[in-house]
Amino acid sequence: MERFRAQRARSRGIAASAGPADRAAVGGRFATEEEAPALSRILFHVLQEYARHAGHLDIAREPADGTAGE
Repeated sequence: MERFRAQRARSRGIAASAGPADRAAVGGRFATEEEAPALSRILFHVLQEYARHAGHLDIAREPADGTAGE
């Protein structure tokens, strides 16, 4: 749990120190600045993934206890 909290704090620090239009670092996955996504796009992607996985949990939970998500 401590590792999760440390990563959460690191991510929040990065997001707080950057603007929504700031782009990811070039190198490695992104060869050019044009390929590098903006912070706003990255955060939106994380939100989409979170919502998608929360929906998967609803699908697994419903047969177990009959509770359905909205």
